[in-house]
Amino acid sequence: MLQTLFRLDPFRLVFLGLIWLAAFVLSCSAQTADAGKRFALVVGNSAYQHVVQLANARADAELIADTLGKLDFNVKLLTDADYMTVNRSLVEYANSLPAGAISFVYFSGHGVQAGNDNYLLPIDADPKTESDLPFVSIASS
Repeated sequence: MLQTLFRLDPFRLVFLGLIWLAAFVLSCSAQTADAGKRFALVVGNSAYQHVVQLANARADAELIADTLGKLDFNVKLLTDADYMTVNRSLVEYANSLPAGAISFVYFSGHGVQAGNDNYLLPIDADPKTESDLPFVSIASS
């Protein structure tokens, strides 16, 4: 049962992500926000400890972070982050955003849908059942 949770079509996810990123970049370039008001949190998890490792997730995140940096975003990049690191970074990131900021959050790694809920997996996630997901992963909604 749990194995079916990890079946994702990576090409579809990358394609949809690139389309979304292109639309976002175009909308940002049309806005007049100061460079000091553009922030990004980019996470790239490849070195999973308990589920299949991903060959390109870290490199994809590094490329996105580099691209956003060239677009004058203040970028925080996390690679191969465990649960505590991702969770703390999300809270710190959200609390540090000034009013009127443009915010971009990008995650490259395993994601899981269970029922109507979606979860992002940190590298130390080890869900044995679907009911474990809220305790070992980051809810994306």
